[in-house]
Amino acid sequence: MTRFEKTNEMLSNFNSLSSTRYQDIEAQFRKHINLMNASKKDLEQIFKRIR
Repeated sequence: MTRFEKTNEMLSNFNSLSSTRYQDIEAQFRKHINLMNASKKDLEQIFKRIR
């Protein structure tokens, strides 16, 4: 029985760590998405001017 309790505890710890890391990375990912969208708009404007 203690083996299952230990496994459950380890899984709970893993889930909480994963949740925390995911929140950190999600914020960074959103910043990168915004940067890429802004870059895309800039490039589209440049290509329009070139044509």
